[in-house]
Amino acid sequence: MLLFFALSVFIPVMIQSSHAADVTPEIPIVSKVMTGIRVSSLPTKTKYYTGEYLDIKGARLTIEYSDGSTETVAVREEWCDGFESYTAGTSTVYVKYPEWSDPATFSVTVVYPKVTYITIKSKPDTTVYYTGQTLNTAGISVMATYDNGYIDDVSSDVTYSKIDFGVPAEKKNVTVTYTSDGKKFTASFDIRIIQRAPVSIRISSSSHSAASAT
Repeated sequence: MLLFFALSVFIPVMIQSSHAADVTPEIPIVSKVMTGIRVSSLPTKTKYYTGEYLDIKGARLTIEYSDGSTETVAVREEWCDGFESYTAGTSTVYVKYPEWSDPATFSVTVVYPKVTYITIKSKPDTTVYYTGQTLNTAGISVMATYDNGYIDDVSSDVTYSKIDFGVPAEKKNVTVTYTSDGKKFTASFDIRIIQRAPVSIRISSSSHSAASAT
């Protein structure tokens, strides 16, 4: 008599999901951080005269990040410190970005204004003289114009050319000289010199008779 037994065998089978290729592994995201700042564009104005205020129009600040990217922003006046124009020389401006501890810097030049020319705004009160008189400059107004457009009254600081009042002249030129920074600037005006009439002495006959009687 033959007996038959059924044998169950379990065979492990690896089944690959059809969606396996669509699964993206999670990658941690690292936020970029600031690594530095620098002034990438200077202001339009980099030369100042003493007494002027800082003008930062045109200045640009570049912000650098850890991922290599950059961002450029306009420099604000409230970020700037250190500028002074009381004396001539180089002035360093510190740009302090709110989110970064170390300031960026740029430099500007400060100079004293220089005289370019002088003019006579008004002539002296006296322009007609008699021989033997001396120059009277009362009433003259001499103005100096500087390269920054500033105009100053320098009447009390000028000198005048020597004039010969012994010789009459219909037109005699008087030179006015102002000295600034070792340079001389001149302007002029004309005067007229008239021959003084001689003083006549008249002796009366009565005076002559009295003198003869004595």
